[in-house]
Amino acid sequence: MNGTLYIFLFAAGIIWMGFLGQRFFERTKISDFILLMGIGLLLGPIGHFLPADAVTFLNGVMPFFASLALIILLFEGGLKLNFYQVIQEPPKPLSSPESYSFFPWRSSAEFFSCRDGIR
Repeated sequence: MNGTLYIFLFAAGIIWMGFLGQRFFERTKISDFILLMGIGLLLGPIGHFLPADAVTFLNGVMPFFASLALIILLFEGGLKLNFYQVIQEPPKPLSSPESYSFFPWRSSAEFFSCRDGIR
């Protein structure tokens, strides 16, 4: 099989599995993430359903699919963003996710720099 057919089959399979995952969630109220991860494990490392040349090809194009998915998610989030509400509400710096990740990072950097004498 050529590379173009792999790309189209891969894209169609992802869309089909996403549809099935959404239907699974609507019926059972169990996250579709669990089902999709299980399908991915069965197709990949456990089941070895894909031939070796397909895996190497998909490993090459996977960063492009990941970037495209991130672009779509950020664009959709931007469409649903109420800009005026964001401007009018005061910032809450101690409850934002940035502070939860920044303060531990900063404190560990200070600790290791003082311990190793990097100052």
